[in-house]
Amino acid sequence: MRLGFGGLALSLMLLGVHLAEAQPTQILPALFNVTDVAANDVLNVRLAPKGSAPIIGALTPDATVIEVTALSADGQWGRINLGEAAGWANLRFLRRDSSADWTEMTTPMTCSGTEPFWSLSMDSANGNLILSDMDQPLLPLEIDWLRRASGTVATIGLSLRGEATGGFATLRGAECSDGMSDRLSAIAITLFLKGEGAPAGLVGCCNLAR
Repeated sequence: MRLGFGGLALSLMLLGVHLAEAQPTQILPALFNVTDVAANDVLNVRLAPKGSAPIIGALTPDATVIEVTALSADGQWGRINLGEAAGWANLRFLRRDSSADWTEMTTPMTCSGTEPFWSLSMDSANGNLILSDMDQPLLPLEIDWLRRASGTVATIGLSLRGEATGGFATLRGAECSDGMSDRLSAIAITLFLKGEGAPAGLVGCCNLAR
């Protein structure tokens, strides 16, 4: 049976809808491992999500725990951080690992910010955080409770307590820059802590770590 132009176009539209529905929604960032790259080869990381873009670095055939922070418009490329830059790797050669979505808060994270410079090591699966900055000693904290905002899976609130201080933090799935490099993260954090005088408010970016 021959289809006219209208019938063919409708068939292609329906097929496109079916394929779009069949593809699972990616919650990013997520951790990936290099796959199907020969032992004597590398996976190129490019400046833009296309094969003709300049190469800015490479991943070894056995590279693991690679954080993908965004997908290209066609879903064929993943954005990763390499050194102080962000680049793109072909997802044909990256496979998602078995870790849960970051919103489950079972994968450790490292967060940091500037003005002032600070960093936070977060092992939320065990309820432990360690905050440090340039002027203060390490500050251990514990997660008192954790909640997800209704209607979204990518906004999470944490109530924090410690011997010296307490406070709360919010994590949001959003593009985030440290303002000092070309690296791009996919989790933004806002952290408020009790202290002398008004509570201290810190903003920064988080990345998955294992």
